[in-house]
Amino acid sequence: MDVMDGSFVPNFGMGIQDFELVRSVTNKLVDVHLMIQEPNKYVEKFADLGADIIYIHPEADQQVARTLDTIHQKGKKAGIAINPGTSVEIIQELLPLVDYVMVMTVNPGFSGQKRRQFMKIAIGSDHVGYELKPIIIEYLKVLGHEIEDFGTDSAERTDYPQYGKKVAEEVASGNADGGILICGTGVGISISANKVSGIRAVVCSEPYSAKLSKQHNNTNILAFGSRVVGSELAKMIVKEWLEATFEGGRHAKRVEMIHQLEHKNS
Repeated sequence: MDVMDGSFVPNFGMGIQDFELVRSVTNKLVDVHLMIQEPNKYVEKFADLGADIIYIHPEADQQVARTLDTIHQKGKKAGIAINPGTSVEIIQELLPLVDYVMVMTVNPGFSGQKRRQFMKIAIGSDHVGYELKPIIIEYLKVLGHEIEDFGTDSAERTDYPQYGKKVAEEVASGNADGGILICGTGVGISISANKVSGIRAVVCSEPYSAKLSKQHNNTNILAFGSRVVGSELAKMIVKEWLEATFEGGRHAKRVEMIHQLEHKNS
């Protein structure tokens, strides 16, 4: 039984209640595959509920050996699930501690998507983007990211440049891994952010451009407009942007040219 909570992998699966239902209708052997971050927080619960074998992912647990020992102390069989990217050294180290090994042919997630990298995201909006912002914040938290909100904190009329500046400075300083900005169209607040040295803010109203902006232009701030996109489309845009990675290569040369233009005119 695969247990997913949207943290270690970007999708959701069965949980404790589902397991309780399965256990209540069968006395057969039931194994639990914890595809979650920090599985050590859940192994005792599933063991107490009657799981016979509990598998964990080494990449998701900072105390793998201790968690495996906990499973054994509860009188259960312990297993590890190894992915294509799991190092041989980790496998060799853990083999003496487990009863079973689950070999996965793809990395966990949608269509073999690799483990999500969690980020610290700075977010800001003006009064027009204020209502959409908490929806995006909650979505980011579900994905496992750390959020710092730079305002605005009410629907009272305000000026977008100050919020573009605050988020941009946080990203440029390295205190945040990326930024998200929301105003009416995303245009004004992104222009403001781009005045801060080192910032490459992009306005996107659909996911494809968001993805390519990261892959080809190494954008570090995403902006969109609450008057242009709805909340569900905004989530799709955010997801594609966060999961994309800069491809480097010929694109690195072009990003460096942008960097040189920025300093030439400063």
